[in-house]
Amino acid sequence: LVSVLACIALNESVTAKKIYVLISYFGILRKSACTIFPQAAFQTAEITVVFKRLNRFLSLEERMPVSLMNQNSNQTVQTKDVIFIQNGLARWNESPTSFELKDVNIKIKPRATVAIIGPVGSG
Repeated sequence: LVSVLACIALNESVTAKKIYVLISYFGILRKSACTIFPQAAFQTAEITVVFKRLNRFLSLEERMPVSLMNQNSNQTVQTKDVIFIQNGLARWNESPTSFELKDVNIKIKPRATVAIIGPVGSG
């Protein structure tokens, strides 16, 4: 509306073609102003929080390796495995046709990347 009034004030001819182009441009501008800019402001605030958390995490001191104290002496024993399962058994139902894991043996070292994979729906 302001653009049309400005054209009239400047003695420009107002044609249907100019009005159509103005309405199209304002439609694009409205979409940007009403959806994209607020979303960009929200994402900027969110990424600022993420960067602060990452900076705080990366600025932490290195931790010493996990160690256990021997009960009978003052010696410190280094742990070799973080997760250790020997002859593990996992059962979901008591029925004999149900899914079951038997004799599971696994040793996972500290800071190891481990993936447990299987068919879809296997649990």
